[in-house]
Amino acid sequence: MVEPISFTAAAIATLVFSETFKEVGKTLGKGTLDAGGRLAKLLWEKRPGAAKALEAGEETPEYRDAIVEVETLAKTDSDIAAAIQAVMQAMQAQPQGQQIVNSFVHKAANVYNAPVTIGKQEINF
Repeated sequence: MVEPISFTAAAIATLVFSETFKEVGKTLGKGTLDAGGRLAKLLWEKRPGAAKALEAGEETPEYRDAIVEVETLAKTDSDIAAAIQAVMQAMQAQPQGQQIVNSFVHKAANVYNAPVTIGKQEINF
């Protein structure tokens, strides 16, 4: 049985690399787009393989590994952690931002068929 896993960092990274993010950014504002752009740039610089897999989407075989890599980076790389935090803060400043993040958390978890429990929304690295 698969244990519950936190997919918040992977969900944010997946969202940033999705086509949806451009539309979401229009709704949530320039701060969200800027923060997402910084995260994407860092991932391209530090982990181009993961960035490429996230950009290609869940159809690519490397997508699952990229999700795990982003979750690990969020815990071990202070630059990535800060960039993810910045995106979360920018999105949480808007009422519909949390709803968008929640949908991408579920999407990331579905790759693993993992149960998802979304409680109080805090990110601590």
